[in-house]
Amino acid sequence: MADRRDDPVDASHLTNGVSRPSVLSVGRRGLAAQRRGRYVAGSAGHPARTAPDLAATLIGEYTRPGDVVLDPMAGTGTTLVEAVHAGRNAVGVEIEPGWCALARANLALARGQGAAGHGRVIRGDATRLPAGVPVELRGQVDLVLTSPPWTSTMSTQSAPGGRVRLVEGTTAVLAGCVPLLAPRGVIVVVSRPSRQSRTLVDLTAVVAEAAAAAGLELVDCRRAIHAVIRDDRFVARHTSWGSTGVCDGRATSISQCLYDDITVFTSRRTP
Repeated sequence: MADRRDDPVDASHLTNGVSRPSVLSVGRRGLAAQRRGRYVAGSAGHPARTAPDLAATLIGEYTRPGDVVLDPMAGTGTTLVEAVHAGRNAVGVEIEPGWCALARANLALARGQGAAGHGRVIRGDATRLPAGVPVELRGQVDLVLTSPPWTSTMSTQSAPGGRVRLVEGTTAVLAGCVPLLAPRGVIVVVSRPSRQSRTLVDLTAVVAEAAAAAGLELVDCRRAIHAVIRDDRFVARHTSWGSTGVCDGRATSISQCLYDDITVFTSRRTP
């Protein structure tokens, strides 16, 4: 039997052959409700964590049970936890020992709750991928899903060469993921515009520039809205980035972003 990864019909769920909504609504539940009972204490401390409902939605759309999901900047393991609960196998790379410990604890909790998938966390530097990842994973990853930790690097935006370093680092991460991708695998990056010193920094443009430099092809752009409509107005359901933004917005009358940009890439290499 042929490997389904090499079957363009069977693998069409990973390509633009499937019509998907350009806007996702992930504001029905707040972050606390999404994490309650599913993540260990301390998991909310990561500065750039993806909302669990958004991670689960994207995993459901771009993979099937048994597929392999990689998060090269795993943080506390949101992508990994949602993947194993959905019956996918997950691998995370994280350089900070504290976040590694929390991600492993979250995976242990998921196993205890009956998650069907298998997950592991590798402590390593995402900019040096594929080094540190088991050789047997090369060519096996169906989905790379990540949300880079922008807030830890935001201070470099206003410094000379700061944006260049950010693009170079992101390029290294994305390029390192390419050898790990299955022939029909995709890379999905969740990001958002952010404010630094009253200046809007277009981090999604950084992702696009880095992806192009890494030899990736942009195949889809989507948006996740972290709000619900009540009485004809938007009511925010804040992500970690959003709740910081709302404090800034109240103090300075600057409106905050209530959405994440979702950019989807494939490798230009021939399967």
